[in-house]
Amino acid sequence: MIHYTYLPYSFTLQSSAILTSLGGDPNSARTLTYIPGISLRGAIAAKLGDPDRNHSVKQEFFDLIFGGKVRYLNAYPVVNGVRALPTPVSMRLEKNAPMDSQTAKAQDLAAFDGNNSPDENPSTGWPEAQLVPIIQGYVGIGASDPTLIEPKMNSRIHQQRDRQKGFSWKKQGAIFTFESLDAHQAFEGAIQLRAETEEELQQIESRIRGLLHEKTLLFGRSRRAAYGGMACLTFGPALRDREVTGSGRQGLQPWSGTIFPDNDFRILLTSPCIIRNTVTGQVDPAALGCAFVELFHKKASLVKTRWAFEFVGGFNRKWRLELPQTLAVSAGSVLVFKANHAFSFADLLMLEHEGVGERKGEGFGRFVFLDKPLPRMDLKLYSATFNGTSGNGERPKLVRVIEARMVKASFDKKIEEKAMQEVRNAINPPRNSLIGRLRSQLRGTDYLRAVETLSVWLGSSENGGLKRPAMDQLEKCQLQGGETLYSWLLKAMDPDTIWNWLDGDSLLRRCSLGADGLEKSCITENPNALSVNLIDAVLAAMAVQNKTSGR
Repeated sequence: MIHYTYLPYSFTLQSSAILTSLGGDPNSARTLTYIPGISLRGAIAAKLGDPDRNHSVKQEFFDLIFGGKVRYLNAYPVVNGVRALPTPVSMRLEKNAPMDSQTAKAQDLAAFDGNNSPDENPSTGWPEAQLVPIIQGYVGIGASDPTLIEPKMNSRIHQQRDRQKGFSWKKQGAIFTFESLDAHQAFEGAIQLRAETEEELQQIESRIRGLLHEKTLLFGRSRRAAYGGMACLTFGPALRDREVTGSGRQGLQPWSGTIFPDNDFRILLTSPCIIRNTVTGQVDPAALGCAFVELFHKKASLVKTRWAFEFVGGFNRKWRLELPQTLAVSAGSVLVFKANHAFSFADLLMLEHEGVGERKGEGFGRFVFLDKPLPRMDLKLYSATFNGTSGNGERPKLVRVIEARMVKASFDKKIEEKAMQEVRNAINPPRNSLIGRLRSQLRGTDYLRAVETLSVWLGSSENGGLKRPAMDQLEKCQLQGGETLYSWLLKAMDPDTIWNWLDGDSLLRRCSLGADGLEKSCITENPNALSVNLIDAVLAAMAVQNKTSGR
């Protein structure tokens, strides 16, 4: 008897990753929206080393890589703590229909038979509205509230350069784009373990955990171009007896009991499937329905299919050769069956464990039994607010740099506007000689000393203050609203007053890239810096006004 178990694992990307897929424009690279199981398989193969050079690991290499005892299933995005699966291709949204930011009203074409004759029930014929595919590629099947999610992608433009010259030229230059998965995203997959005894399962599990104890993996291409695909690997604390967990909700519910005669059920492909025609021996995706009927021993009949197709390939790093590209049935394809005889739940699990088609060890040919489709159902839309932090809770360096630039630009603009507002209708501004004398103390980065010096100068002449003629110029000058320049300078030396004048809290909220906002310290470590900058801006504006008026 063959025993099966699943070792869950999760990836958290620490850098952008390019997992090349087929297709795309020339001079470009498309990426998969998931982490294929073959990436983890390759990591284990690299840990074991070349079996042709080290014969001591030859048997273990065969057991973990080629022997069929271990199958590496794809890692898909995590939504609300649940491993999402490819969205059924049969699900559609009404074109141009109003949609809020939280739910999407989906229609499942697998619930319609396509017959709109007058004798048939119009609700089961075919939707009359124009429908479009769902752009979110994954949905949380098994969750009580299924949620749609699409991994965050990025696209960057690069320029090929001559390594010796250091710049591009006609023969050695090209513009190309790389599409990549953004960092700080979580993906969850599983490793299927199969053996004849429970003890052997435990040995395989412990060996895999031991090989990947470093917890950090690199995968993908262009590691020299700031991508790298560095990911933090963690294993689940407990093994599972099924790939898909959770009771789900009607319409997207994993089957969890006996299938009785005349029951309608679905098969959802959770990974691409490569299938051959048993008569011709050629790869034939259209033979998938017949293959399932044979797996069921003709206990069920194929009713309808809602599927899509794609080309799949691969690359053998040891041979440095591409694998043959073949046409496969896409993940998310749906096949609807009607049971002719009863299926026990144990039989269903055995079929799910075994999968269908070729390259099962690489995660191909996986599927799950689902309940009867519903014509219409509401799905939640995943909306994650970026909190501006990395995996350790701190803002990444790039985010901090961007925020600092935005904050500085916003406060500089606000200070300039405030200065122009105060000086616009100023009366009797002081002479430029006095303005230059005051501004000379505001230069440099010792803001505290500048404020202290200015405070002494605005005090009594007996304690080192300005002489009476200079003080008269400050008291006779009136700013916007009739306030004297002398009184305004005394208020401007208080950091809290300046902060209120500039509406600093509002500016920080606008410049924050995270949900937790920014602190005052991000604009400057010295609270007197804003006072010095605003006073200097007001005095500079007065000096310009004096020059234009000929004083």
